[in-house]
Amino acid sequence: LKAEQQELVHERRRQAAERLADDVPPDDLARIFDSLPERYFTENTVSRIDAHIRLLRSRKGPCAVSFTHHPRRGYSEMTLVAADQPGLLAKVAGVLFSNRIDILDAAIYSREPDATGGGEALDVFRVRKAFQGAVDDEARIKSIERDLEAVLSGERPVEDLVAARPAPSSLLDRPKPKVPPTEVKADNEVSTDFTVIDVFTEDRPGVLYAITRVLHDK
Repeated sequence: LKAEQQELVHERRRQAAERLADDVPPDDLARIFDSLPERYFTENTVSRIDAHIRLLRSRKGPCAVSFTHHPRRGYSEMTLVAADQPGLLAKVAGVLFSNRIDILDAAIYSREPDATGGGEALDVFRVRKAFQGAVDDEARIKSIERDLEAVLSGERPVEDLVAARPAPSSLLDRPKPKVPPTEVKADNEVSTDFTVIDVFTEDRPGVLYAITRVLHDK
């Protein structure tokens, strides 16, 4: 990172540590901070870091979930903490798709394994009910939480949830603009650590689930 980014990381860690000092032992907090990628601290405010660490420490089972609603912006923010596992993003995307939730954006962070246990995912999704804005009804939220726990614990395959998703109403059918054929590009030059895959395709419900499932299966 550049010097100014390093300073931002240091300052956000310091301020977040001050806010969490009464509830999280310093050694535990340092261990959590060190296990997160530095970009996490450049991409999240101190208040968000505070909320994320509290959620992370609250996890008892396969996952912990929280929602923050932004009705004026037309979306909600879902934060998920879960034990890292193969195909995690595809499973989460499938659960949201089966509950008729659109994913507008996702920030994916992985905590490195340490002496206390395996890796852990901290993922933040901007989501909305299909054509309806923020996900602010408790029944829908409870359904998402139940399904995430069932899928991430291995109790129920995500494919079963997706297969049980009701067919869309014909009332929602509308003329769609023509889009170019799907195009996929893989780039090994832009990053020294990762292969970057760009997928250009028609936006539609479940597209992230379809893409991530293929990547997992390969």
